[in-house]
Amino acid sequence: MRDDFPTVYSFSAGEFNQLVVATRSPSVSTEMESRLALMPPPVASLARQIASQIKPVHPGGEILTDDKAPVEWLTDQMIIHYATGQ
Repeated sequence: MRDDFPTVYSFSAGEFNQLVVATRSPSVSTEMESRLALMPPPVASLARQIASQIKPVHPGGEILTDDKAPVEWLTDQMIIHYATGQ
């Protein structure tokens, strides 16, 4: 994402998920926190939680993919079993 967007942020979404948000123009985390403070009441508590943990993503590091997700493996196994009649 850092190749295409000037600013990228991440925050935890539950115990196992990390959400990533990118902006079209350069920004600082305080701008993102200000925008989150304007969220409507139904999502205000979630926005406050996100604002407290949002952090910039710096270039480099491990590239995250979903090609090793268990659901992919399970789907592949189902296709193989169907194709081979097992």
